[in-house]
Amino acid sequence: MVQPGDVQGLSFSMISLLRNRELRQALGRAAARRAREQFDVSTMVQAHEALYESLVNQAHRPSAEGALHQQGVALRQI
Repeated sequence: MVQPGDVQGLSFSMISLLRNRELRQALGRAAARRAREQFDVSTMVQAHEALYESLVNQAHRPSAEGALHQQGVALRQI
């Protein structure tokens, strides 16, 4: 990893990768594994379902203002 704007560090890292086949392959395998684990279709579907459920639950949850109004409490009294 290199900090943004670190041109010398980026150059060094790129040269190191060009010279080290094992490191390139290991990084490639790690990236492929991460992609499979975090971005495969079933994982993404589950994440979207959870998001939609939380949004639906929030929409059906009464707001504090609405709850107070239902109890006959005016916001100016608080």
